[in-house]
Amino acid sequence: MKTSNSKSSWNPLGVFVPVVESLRSFKGNARTCILVEPLWGISYNLFVPYTSLYMLALGVDAVGIGLIATVTMVLQTLWSLTAGIITDRFGRRQTSLIFDTLSWSIPTVLWAFAQDFRWFLVAGIFNAAVRVVHVSWSCLFIEDAPVDLRVRLYTWMSVAGTLSGFFAPLAGFFVNRFGLVNATRGLYGFAFLAMTSMIWIRNAKVKETSIGIQRMREIRAKGNHTFWEEYRVASTRFLGNRSAVIAFLLALLSNIHLQVRNNFLSVVLTRGIGLPPAWIAMFPFLATGVTLMVYFLVIPRIKNIRKGLTITLLINIVGNIIFFVAPDLRMNLGAALFSVVLGTLVMAVGMGVSGPVIDAILANSVDEKTRAVTLSIVYTMMFGLSAPFGWFSGFLAELQPRYPALLMALLMFLSTLLALRLRQDKDQP
Repeated sequence: MKTSNSKSSWNPLGVFVPVVESLRSFKGNARTCILVEPLWGISYNLFVPYTSLYMLALGVDAVGIGLIATVTMVLQTLWSLTAGIITDRFGRRQTSLIFDTLSWSIPTVLWAFAQDFRWFLVAGIFNAAVRVVHVSWSCLFIEDAPVDLRVRLYTWMSVAGTLSGFFAPLAGFFVNRFGLVNATRGLYGFAFLAMTSMIWIRNAKVKETSIGIQRMREIRAKGNHTFWEEYRVASTRFLGNRSAVIAFLLALLSNIHLQVRNNFLSVVLTRGIGLPPAWIAMFPFLATGVTLMVYFLVIPRIKNIRKGLTITLLINIVGNIIFFVAPDLRMNLGAALFSVVLGTLVMAVGMGVSGPVIDAILANSVDEKTRAVTLSIVYTMMFGLSAPFGWFSGFLAELQPRYPALLMALLMFLSTLLALRLRQDKDQP
């Protein structure tokens, strides 16, 4: 007879224990960044499904949306080039405070009061400064954390963002109740309050990293003129590392995929498949539960990074193809809804694994001491090469609203080929 204390008894909640314990093990800046992330994530996930539809409703066509995305990406490239200098000169903490305010607090106000193309363009110009934060925040989040915890850290950061998806249906309710334009203005107003609160709460709790303090001292001692030599050395070292180059290319394709998805998935669903705008917010909600299960149950059990990433990238291809071939809702309501729900859930599985894993692979391929400079170089190349895809995606959407889904499938196919070239060695997460 088995007693209640038998080691063979099964606790269905036991699978979550290692993941929850890992959160408790996080300390310092990493823990703070994870805990305040929902303030940003909730507000972002409320407005982002309606961003393109809001712009269309205010008279910006698909080509105009793509043009704004391209201009923003070009400016992000320029900001990325100087991000390492700024981050090392002023420190990770202060840089994150200043540039998060420039790139989120100011644009959300402009978006809330937008009237036409010009407002969105100016907001995009401010939002481009987010690439400085991308470097400074990455350093603030990861520098003092042990290498063996980084996949878990990025997973928990993704969990914090994904939990925000449970609030997405509220956006659909507001759109249905107040109309697309008025509701989206309100969502941007809420985003200003939530994001600004997150910025200041995080700034009050985090401390400058040990490497950040060291780099600021070195800059004061040597002067700014040494930066370009450091850029040259870091570039040579990074580009000479095979694993680092593969990690960069994976991150590049992932970034382009995310850019196309954020700007044009709603166009695919509404103009391509025929869904009413108020329905759009339901799908992130559906994806949230699946993505969380992936974070808790799948990622902690991945032992072979190359195999796990390859499989989930293939899953992403399937999800995008489903969106591309889904029946028109006006012709077959049931089949269209089934296809969109299936595509959403399939993509939730694929992106739930591929996103955190690619982030961790890139983070572990960067030299610790020169992280800010190296990330500055990486993001400069990444956003420079990504820039044309904003306009190109808009051009495809004008030709046929479903074409961006086909482009996303192609990007994931190329990512799969790269994932197959990853080495399974001790340097991989």
